Amino acid sequence: MDQNTNIEHLGSGRVPDLIEDELEVTTLEVNDDALKLETFQETDMVEWVDIIAIDEVTGEQAVIGQSTRSAMRLHKLLHKATYLIVHDSNNNILVQKRTMNKDYYPGYWDAAAGGVVQENEDWYVSMKREAEEELGITDIPFVDHGEFYFTDEEHYILGRLYSCIATGPFALQSSEIEQVDWVGTDDIFNRQSEFTPDSIFALTKWNSRNDLS
Repeated sequence: MDQNTNIEHLGSGRVPDLIEDELEVTTLEVNDDALKLETFQETDMVEWVDIIAIDEVTGEQAVIGQSTRSAMRLHKLLHKATYLIVHDSNNNILVQKRTMNKDYYPGYWDAAAGGVVQENEDWYVSMKREAEEELGITDIPFVDHGEFYFTDEEHYILGRLYSCIATGPFALQSSEIEQVDWVGTDDIFNRQSEFTPDSIFALTKWNSRNDLS
């Protein structure tokens, strides 16, 4: 399937032909005679996500299949992701610097916590899981600001936006987040080249839905 295929145009009932090449790992093993080519299936730590299609007439969404996370990114397939704006009482935003081992915008800042919704996972469950895993946020109220679409040259996302007021202390997930900082929204937009584009888009939505723009 071509990488630029728009999943909205696949037609009713069609599930994209997701390739499984991403699960195959090829290694070279040196022995006395020659190089041995070994191919094996990687089964550990593979994350599966739901792939979404949109009915062009009704606008209704439907899960039409599952994909590995790597295949989803490779083919720019529409998938779900949560975005959590963490702010204080003055609407300063808790921004997070991504570690360099991230596959998506390593070393950039995020204006929102959250992540890709896993296979068969509920929106709210996914958001709470990410909030606890990434920042140690638990047992506080969250506000649901609804859904939005984000797309660029590499991504096609159905996002759901949440927010909460939290002042810490925060327990950072060291594999995901290098550091955090409190930054005003104006400063974030002035520095938006340092931030992931989808989190900037989510923050813009949060501003507009809270009449802060």
